[in-house]
Amino acid sequence: MALQAFKDRHAGETVLVCGCGASLREVAPQTAHVTTIGVNDVGRLFDPSYLVVVNPPRQFTHDRFRHVAASRARAVFTQLDLAGQVQPPVVRFELGERGGTDTTGERLHFTQNSPYVAVCLAAYMGARRIALIGVDFTEHHFFGATGRHPLSGRLAQIDAEYGALAAALAQRGIELLNLSACSRLTRLPRTTLAALGATAPAPPPAPERPLQIVSYATTPVAGVPALLAACINHA
Repeated sequence: MALQAFKDRHAGETVLVCGCGASLREVAPQTAHVTTIGVNDVGRLFDPSYLVVVNPPRQFTHDRFRHVAASRARAVFTQLDLAGQVQPPVVRFELGERGGTDTTGERLHFTQNSPYVAVCLAAYMGARRIALIGVDFTEHHFFGATGRHPLSGRLAQIDAEYGALAAALAQRGIELLNLSACSRLTRLPRTTLAALGATAPAPPPAPERPLQIVSYATTPVAGVPALLAACINHA
């Protein structure tokens, strides 16, 4: 499957880009009605609409790639040859520039953090708003006590790259926002799903139903009006 098949597929939408940080647990239950692009093994928690994988299987520790392989996303986007190694259809793309910000071409730019590629993919798909969750750079992943984030020492550079990407997207009328209150990224404005209008709509009120009361008596009707009135008031 070619990347071009997904050009502007979600034009005008709000798209959530989901990393594997602890804050993902806060939002995952509310994602069923929103287009989501996850990375790596977010499928441990929920099934994203799409999955981005840029690291080869050998770089996944313990059983993490098993969850990638068993993903139930609609498609896996990767620059790798993962055909036959993952369950969903594979969409191959070409990596662009490190820290690249021009998302109008046919390549997806990257940095050391996989959600950056997912943001570029969301822009390619035509998203009007892109919101990050689980891109925290704090200790531990959402699925366990995995310790210090391996990219903590490069946070300043990555933060600057996200800031530059946000500025470039803004020139195209695309917002890049951060849903995580604990994220160590500082260059992106923070918001919530509710503020985005991306929470599930409230269920409609139950329709009013007319009362259906039947009175049956074998004795004279004296007292029936009062009995009917009591039934109506009770209902």
